[in-house]
Amino acid sequence: VLHTMGEGEEGEEEKEKSSSKEKSEELEVKVEGETKEEEFYIQWEYEDLQGGWKPYDYYANAKIESTFHCAGPEVLLSHGHYKDNNYRIHFNYKTRTSIQRSVKTGRSRKVRRSQYTNTKPMSLSSTSTSTSTPTSTSTS
Repeated sequence: VLHTMGEGEEGEEEKEKSSSKEKSEELEVKVEGETKEEEFYIQWEYEDLQGGWKPYDYYANAKIESTFHCAGPEVLLSHGHYKDNNYRIHFNYKTRTSIQRSVKTGRSRKVRRSQYTNTKPMSLSSTSTSTSTPTSTSTS
C-alpha cells in the first residue's frame, strides 16, 4: 500500500526533519553571531621593588595554583630562571596572605592570587584579540 500525502499535509518524519533543521539553523546563527563569551583564569603575581605586580611564568603559575588548590602549606620554585635562586612561597590560609622567600638570600616579597576575566567576541571567523581585566583578588 502506497500512501501519498495530500497538499498541505506533513507526516511525522517530515515534522521532525523540519524541526531539527530549524534548531540547527538557530544554533548556527548564535555561533556565527557576535555573542560574548567570558572565561576566567587565575594568575599568581609577586610584588616588584617599585610596588607593582609581575605575573609568574606559565609553569610557576600552574605549580603555585596546584599547591594552593590542594591546600599545601608551601611550594618550591626551582625550575627555569628559578634554578639558580630557588623561591619558597608560603600560603597563610587564615589571613589569606602569601609570601615568596628567596632560599639563597632570605629576602621576601608579597604574592597574590588574581582572577582575570577574558572577554572576547565569539565567531567562527573571528580572530580578534581578547582583552583581560582583573575582577578580584582572593589572596594578597
